[in-house]
Formats: sequence, structure tokens, C-alpha cells
Amino acid sequence: MNKQILPEIKNPEILEDAIDRYGAPAQIDMAIEEMSELTKALLKNRRNYATATANERSRLREAIIEEAADVIVTVVQVIMIYAGPEEIQDAVDFKINRLRGRLEEG
Repeated sequence: MNKQILPEIKNPEILEDAIDRYGAPAQIDMAIEEMSELTKALLKNRRNYATATANERSRLREAIIEEAADVIVTVVQVIMIYAGPEEIQDAVDFKINRLRGRLEEG
């Protein structure tokens, strides 16, 4: 399995510029909106996948990918606003270690 799961943010300064230009509250609202759109795309896929044609399944998949990309971009901005990379890494490590423990218990 490829160790690199999340895509690289190649130009984080653009995300910082967006925060500076539009303001943190607007970018947080954008993150909320994008997460909602991803939720909607996932639910639509789950609801329609079994009866969808191959072309429709492809479109459902593309919508999920597009919305997931939007979520990643806006979540990175949320991280920039609220925490630094080390703080987030510590939180992610904690969550993964807790999940590992649950998986080993079950």
C-alpha cells in the first residue's frame, strides 16, 4: 500500500493568501459548505450505486473525488487558522494510536 495517502499541498501560500483576502470566518464557512457537499455526494453514491449505469457510477465517483479535494483544501486552511502542523500531527497520531488499540482489542 502506498504510504502517501493525502495529496501534497504544493502551494500552501495560496491557501494563506485566501485566508488573508477573504478572512478566517469566510474560509471556515467554506470548509463547512465543502464538507456538506462531500456528505451529499457520498449519500447520493450510496443511494444510487446499485441501480446506476457504468456512466452514472463514473459520474458519482468523479463527484466524490471533486468534493473530497475541496474538503482537503479547506481543511488545510482550517488547520492553518487553528493549529500548526506539529499540533495537528500530534492529534492525528493520538487518534490513529487509539484506533489501533481498538482494532487490537476487537
